[in-house]
Amino acid sequence: MDELTRKGLKRIARELVPINDWRVHKRLNLYIDIGPHCNADCGFCVAKTRDQTHRIRNLSRMLESSAAIREYCYSVEFVGGEPLVYINNGLKELFEVFRANRKKIITTNGLRQPFLASLDFLGEFEHVNISRHAVADAHNEQIFRTGKLLTLADIGALPPSLKQKIRMNTTCHTDKGIHQWSSMWEFIQAFNDQGIQQFMFANLNKLPEGQYQAEMEAFTTAHRLDDGFFDDVEHNLCRQGYHKIREMTGFGYVVRILQNGPTTVVLKENDDTAIRDVLDSVYQHNRMVLDLILTPSGKVYTDWFLTNELPITPGPPQSGAAASIES
Repeated sequence: MDELTRKGLKRIARELVPINDWRVHKRLNLYIDIGPHCNADCGFCVAKTRDQTHRIRNLSRMLESSAAIREYCYSVEFVGGEPLVYINNGLKELFEVFRANRKKIITTNGLRQPFLASLDFLGEFEHVNISRHAVADAHNEQIFRTGKLLTLADIGALPPSLKQKIRMNTTCHTDKGIHQWSSMWEFIQAFNDQGIQQFMFANLNKLPEGQYQAEMEAFTTAHRLDDGFFDDVEHNLCRQGYHKIREMTGFGYVVRILQNGPTTVVLKENDDTAIRDVLDSVYQHNRMVLDLILTPSGKVYTDWFLTNELPITPGPPQSGAAASIES
């Protein structure tokens, strides 16, 4: 185990707090899977959630579960599918439950019409993650296998207050969009020129064998960039005036944060299997919760494999107490 991983595990251990016989991270992340509909059909997406149903069938149950767990959640991230297709069909109601929470995030592929029609609502989030995989509009839509996405010019024309909250999210892999230093630098410069100052580049996930469809696991193995890719990126960014301000290990990832003036670039290296195995061996005697996933069914799970449902008591939380997660 390398030193960075050891430091990360020690930090995680310090930040776990007991609730009944669960150990819950004090900066708990809640991901709200708002619904399955997505306008895109990306070849590398493990969710494969393209679905034409825009209605949340279990909204009342999702609202009950949200009320029961909101006091635990440091950050709340709305994901999908494409969350903005639910803008008038449950998304705003769920947001209201978490309005008082410290950090609220939404991740969208930038579906043009609901995005431009929802600028005031999007301004209420602390972070607006826009998934984008190429500079050229046509190339980006080709990767998403859909049209009607925000253009480069659309993003440049957004209000400055909203652009400050936007973080461009890119999945890097071998034959699409960002797959070498030159394409990444072009991407950063193009969106910098449009007033965007936050970027996150993630290497394609390593998928554990037997957890997903065999062809998806084979795709990620074949198209994932070299482990040394981000080393080269860091070196080149530093040559362009960036300096690394932080490097840290989390649950299933290592991130490096580089900065040049107001512009921040995050490099996220995912390794879901290695660090998960280490944590399981270290904390196998504990029932540990680092993330929660609220699904469209209204059920809450502790992992994206949806194998560990968390028992909760629906309804408003007890005043001043965090007793709604049951052992």
